[in-house]
Amino acid sequence: MERNIKLLYVFRFLRTFTIFAAVVLPFFQLYDVSQTQFYLMQSIFAVTIVVLEVPSGYFADLKGRKTALLVGVLFIAVGYWIYALGDQIAVFIFGELLLGIGYSFISGADEALAFDSYQALDRQEEYKQFEAKSNSYMALSEASASVLGGLLAIISIRTPIIAHAALSLLTIPIALLVVEPDRRTNSSTVSTVRPSIIDAARTTLVGNKQLRWFVLYGAIVSALTHTAVWLTQPYYQLVDIPIGWFGVLWAAQSLALGLFSRVAVRYESALGRRAALTSLPIIGVVTYIGLAIYPTLAVLPLILGFYFVRGVQTPMLRQAVNELVTSDVRATVLSINNLVKQLLYAALGPIVGVAVDAYSLRTGLFFSALLYGVLGAAILIFATSVDADRQATSELSHQPVDS
Repeated sequence: MERNIKLLYVFRFLRTFTIFAAVVLPFFQLYDVSQTQFYLMQSIFAVTIVVLEVPSGYFADLKGRKTALLVGVLFIAVGYWIYALGDQIAVFIFGELLLGIGYSFISGADEALAFDSYQALDRQEEYKQFEAKSNSYMALSEASASVLGGLLAIISIRTPIIAHAALSLLTIPIALLVVEPDRRTNSSTVSTVRPSIIDAARTTLVGNKQLRWFVLYGAIVSALTHTAVWLTQPYYQLVDIPIGWFGVLWAAQSLALGLFSRVAVRYESALGRRAALTSLPIIGVVTYIGLAIYPTLAVLPLILGFYFVRGVQTPMLRQAVNELVTSDVRATVLSINNLVKQLLYAALGPIVGVAVDAYSLRTGLFFSALLYGVLGAAILIFATSVDADRQATSELSHQPVDS
């Protein structure tokens, strides 16, 4: 189990060593892919995950998380090679489909492996630190890969993608080396749930009000920051930053994400869970507005607001969700959680892309601020119906749950 945890750190580091990420939009522009088409491709990826997310999570619970992980990395490797060799949007879409299949099998499986490994060691309370630490490693990985990608782009804009496709093959032996943990099927925090997709979905989205709030909140905040990430490279172009600096800037943002992830636990402890979660959509919306009002190099550091939200929310929400479910349905519930995130992103991403293409990047930023402001306000209002008492809400994941 100790080795599992170390292997999962390495797995996440390799999985996020995205050499091509810092120059992906200039690469697509080379093949006349518009912002709307790019978000449509992202939506195809997201919809593929939506279709397979819960079945793949159930597959992980039924056949083993290790098996699901191995299936996922094989699809991902093939998907990236198709990407690397493609030169038209139809090929890119096929690559996105394969990547969507692969990531749907990974999604939930690696989290369940990590949590169950800690639980087998009777150290499940350390899982939050695992998420925070692995997020910081992933940010360091992405930062290093971004600098390398910028340098490789000097050779050609396609070189970083070929290099990433080659690197994706290294995740296969990691998946082969992990060991399936023993599972515990009871918990003091929840009622017993039968290990089926329907029952897990009912518990996640209907029966457990607290769990439902965490899932919906995570979907909104995730979409808020996900669409923002893919607007940063056009923003670099808007303020006339040379493409040679894209990798350096992307790396700086990734390093900041890692630092923010490491302070997530302290941020939650200092403010309390409810205040910490309330602050995140507000920070995201203010960042959109600030970037839209005065697009110059001087306001470029505001982009870090999105990375603060990303870095802080992930460890808090994953810990909260994991504490509310049992081992026998953990991967299924985590997949439902990721499904809702992907579904919302698939719906909203192309709308933001249309706003950018039809009007301007600034208009797209203002529109995003309005869109996520309304959604953020709605989910925070919903929080009051979950628990009106401030102290109970700040300890939401530690209270008994009525299923």
